[in-house]
Amino acid sequence: TFSGMIHAAKSVSAGETVGLFIENTAASAVGNKAVLAFGTDAGATSTNNPRIEVVNTNASNGASKMVFKTHASGGNITEAFRLNSDASATFSGTATATKFRATSQLVSADNILMAAGQFYLGAENSTTNDTYRMYHSSGSFLLQSRESGSWTSRFTIDTSGNSTFSGDVTVANDTPKLSIKDTNYSNNTFDIDFNGGVSGFFTSNANTYFSFKGGGNEFARIG
Repeated sequence: TFSGMIHAAKSVSAGETVGLFIENTAASAVGNKAVLAFGTDAGATSTNNPRIEVVNTNASNGASKMVFKTHASGGNITEAFRLNSDASATFSGTATATKFRATSQLVSADNILMAAGQFYLGAENSTTNDTYRMYHSSGSFLLQSRESGSWTSRFTIDTSGNSTFSGDVTVANDTPKLSIKDTNYSNNTFDIDFNGGVSGFFTSNANTYFSFKGGGNEFARIG
């Protein structure tokens, strides 16, 4: 038992020095542990306070994981973070950081939530041309692309569910089909708006016709 500080110092030029080495001298077996425990106040013990455990996970090759545990209420210690032998990491709670960077894949088995900001595709910044971003604004969903230094909305869904495309909409396959359906079956009227001039298709049990309108007035009818 030391009542003061332990200071280990050794000079190793361009090499490694070991200041503290904790060894479990038992024969290799899954579950063997070497533990570094911390007591934060008087009366603390090594079993109910924060600790770092190195645990044997493979008896034949000595592979191990490193487990960080914290002291919760009620005197129990719980796992907070695990670093596995394959260098993968597991957080038991919420991991908070200014920036997370995945060099290969970012995989989620459940929801991904964004309270604010934009989701960018195609670059690691917001200033690269020929890239995309999506976000919400005043309840609407927007998909934008960046061309010549400016962001332009290409697709928008508003709070009523109405969708707006800034360019052409193409349906291309062996049997192209564009369906327009009246879901409430009340008036069976389908409108196609051409810059304020409306071509409306009307159908009912009694008749079916296609009318051409301009300025609110019908000027031609087929059917």
